[in-house]
Amino acid sequence: MRKNHLLKFWLITVCFTVFLFPSNTPAFSVKSVQNQSVADSIYVTFPRCYEWFVINQLHDITWEAPSDIAAVKLEYTVDNGTTWEEITSHTPNDGLYSWLVPDQTSARFLVRISNAEDSTKYGISKSPSIIAPDALVNFTEYDRNPVFEPDSAGSWDENLRERGWFMYENGEYFLWYSGWQGEYDKLDSNLVSPGLALSSDGVTWTRVADSALFVEGWVEDVCVVKKDTVYYMYTEDEFDGSDIGAHIDLYMSVNKIDWTHAGTVLSPQGAGWECDDVGTPTVWIEDDIWYMLYEGIGGGTKGQIGLATSPDGINWTRYANNPVLANPLGEHRHIAIDSRIKVAGTTFIYGHYQLEDWRYVGGVFASDDLVNWIAYAGNPITANSPVLVDNGDQYLLYSWDENTGVYNLSYSTPLQLPDTTGSEIYDVIVQNVNATSVEIAWKTRETAPSIIDYGLTTAYGSSDNENTNTTSHFKLLTGLEPNSTYHFRLRSANSLEPEICSVDYTFTTARSTDPLVYIRRVNAAGPAYVKNDQYWHADQPFADGEWGFEESKDIYTTPDSVLGSSHGFIYRSERWGQQAYRFTVPVDGRYRVTLHFAEIWYNANRKRVFDVWLENILAVNDLDIYKTIGHDRALAMVFELQVEDGEMNIDLTNNIEDPKIAGIEVEKIPESQIAVDLHSIEVEDVTPKRINLSWETDILTTSQISYGLYPHLNKMSA
Repeated sequence: MRKNHLLKFWLITVCFTVFLFPSNTPAFSVKSVQNQSVADSIYVTFPRCYEWFVINQLHDITWEAPSDIAAVKLEYTVDNGTTWEEITSHTPNDGLYSWLVPDQTSARFLVRISNAEDSTKYGISKSPSIIAPDALVNFTEYDRNPVFEPDSAGSWDENLRERGWFMYENGEYFLWYSGWQGEYDKLDSNLVSPGLALSSDGVTWTRVADSALFVEGWVEDVCVVKKDTVYYMYTEDEFDGSDIGAHIDLYMSVNKIDWTHAGTVLSPQGAGWECDDVGTPTVWIEDDIWYMLYEGIGGGTKGQIGLATSPDGINWTRYANNPVLANPLGEHRHIAIDSRIKVAGTTFIYGHYQLEDWRYVGGVFASDDLVNWIAYAGNPITANSPVLVDNGDQYLLYSWDENTGVYNLSYSTPLQLPDTTGSEIYDVIVQNVNATSVEIAWKTRETAPSIIDYGLTTAYGSSDNENTNTTSHFKLLTGLEPNSTYHFRLRSANSLEPEICSVDYTFTTARSTDPLVYIRRVNAAGPAYVKNDQYWHADQPFADGEWGFEESKDIYTTPDSVLGSSHGFIYRSERWGQQAYRFTVPVDGRYRVTLHFAEIWYNANRKRVFDVWLENILAVNDLDIYKTIGHDRALAMVFELQVEDGEMNIDLTNNIEDPKIAGIEVEKIPESQIAVDLHSIEVEDVTPKRINLSWETDILTTSQISYGLYPHLNKMSA
C-alpha cells in the first residue's frame, strides 16, 4: 500500500490558561487562630464562633470598634488562617456589612476585621465556623409523598422500622429496609428482617420479592457499603434477650440479595455512655480507612455518638476520646447519625434527635476532623432518620415517619421526574446521499428516542426507530431508489408523552452512475454531536466491516476551552495511549483524512512526542503538539492517501509518553480530481504574521494553499 502525501495544514492559535493550586491543609486539625485582637481595637461579634454561613446567600458580618476608626477592612479565611482573602478593603465603621458568601465550602472559616488605615489593629472570630452549600441544608418536600410504604396487612413487612439505607449505583436506586409482622416484640430474636426495593428515579419503588432477604437475627438501621465487588451490610441487633445488649452485626454479599452473616463487629463496653447498647452504624471508606459513627446508650445517658476506625471493615478500634457528639446546643438529645457526605474537605452528617416534646426530627452537622462537630443553626431541616443520596445531579434526602412508618422524600434542586412535555427536534442534517442510501442526523432538546418516517410521498409508508436515549441522533437508511426524491419526518417521544413531529424534509438520491459520497467524522473519546451542519459520531471499538479504535489505554476530558476552531468541543476529549483506528471504506480509492489534536495536559515541549502512520507509511515524525501549537489549542492536519484493500489504517506510536487524538474525519475524494504527489515540503521563518512554505510536485501544475482557523480556511494559488 502507498500514500500520496498531498497537503498538511498547521493551525496555530493563542490561549491563556490559569491554574489554581489549593492550599495543602491537613485532613484532621483542631488548630485555630481564634480570639486574636490587638490593643482592644476591634471585636468580631458575628461570626463569633461555630456559626453556619450558606453559599450564595447574604449573611451579616458584625463587629464593635472604637469610634475613632473611620473605616475597616474585612477579610476571611477558609483554612483557619493560613491564607486570607479580601471581602472589602474599605467600608464605614458602622458595625455591619452584608456579604454574599462565595462558593468555598469549609469548616475552618474565620473573619478578620482590621483598621483600613492601620492593619496592625484587628480582631478575628473566636472559633472557626462553617461555610456550607445551600443544597446541603435547604430541601423541598416532594409533593407526592410518601415514596415507600409498609406492605399490605398480613405481609412480612406490614410494618417498617426506622432508617432505610438508600443507595444510588450505576443509574439505579436501591433501598434496603427493615420490616416486621404483627406486634413489636423485642424478645423475638428474628422479628425484624431486611428487604430490598429498586427504583429507576428514586421516586417509584418496586420490591424485589414478597419475602425478606433473610430471616436471621434482628436486622434494623441497616447501612450498606461497597468495597471492590463486595457489599457490606452493617445492622443494629436490638433483640432484648441478648446477653450483650444491642450491638452491631455485619453481613456480606456480592449481589445485594444473598447475604452471609460475618459476625458481631461492635458491642457495648465499659461502664459509661455506651455500656448498655450500641447501634445505628453509619460506615464509609476514605483513603482505604473504614470509618464508623455509631450510637451509644448507657451510664444514664441516651444516644451519644462514637467514632471508630478499621483497616478492613471487620476489626474496629474506638476513638480514645469518645463520644464525639453529645447533646450539641443543649437540645439534640438522644442523637443517632443516619448518613454522611464529604464536600471540599468538610464532612456533613445527617442524624435524628429528640426534642423536648419527645418528637424525633432530623438535622445536619459539620466537621473537618470527625471529632469536633458544629450543628446547623437552622436545625431541624427534616424528619426522623434522614439519609442523603447524591445522584450526581442533585441531593435526595429520605426520612422515616415514625407515626405512619412510611419513607418520605425531599430534594435540594428541582426533582427530575419523567418528561411529559415532549422534545423539540432541530439541526436536521442530510449527508452521504448516494444512489441507494442516505444518512440523517438531528438533535432533540432533551434525551429521547426517535422515529423516522420516510417515503416517496408525504404519506411516507416506511418507518425506522432510533432508540438511543440521547440528544444527538443518527440513522442510516438503505434500500432506496436511485435518482428519486424522498420525504421524511422525525418523531421524538418518551413513553409517557404524545409524539412530537418535525416538519417535512426532502432529499434526492444520486443516480446509479454518480460517484460514491462518503464522509465519516469521529469525536474520539467523546459523545455523538451535531454542530455546524455536521454529525460527529461517538467513539467505538473496531469491529469487522465497521470503523473504530484498537489498543488504546484510556480517555481524558478537560473542562477548559480549546481555542482555534469552531469545532472546539472535539478537542476537549481525547483517546490516549499507543493505538490505532481502522475504517472499513465502501470502495477503494483516494481519501482525505483530517486528524485533530490538542495538548490539554502538558504545558512544556518534549513531554509528549509520537509518530503518525497512515496506511503503514510514516506521515508525521516526532509530533510534539505543545511545541507546534501550545496548550489548549486546536491542531488539524489534513492528508490525502490511497486505500487499496478496503480498510484505512491510522496508527499512533509513542516516542515520549503516550500519543493521543481528539478527532478524525475521513472523506472520499471524487475520482475526477487529479492526484498530484507533493514532496519536499518545508516550513520556514515562522513569525506571528508570516510563514514561508515551499514544496515540489511530480508534474507541472498550479497549487492551491488552504490556511486559516480550521474549518474556515482561506485559499490562495501558487
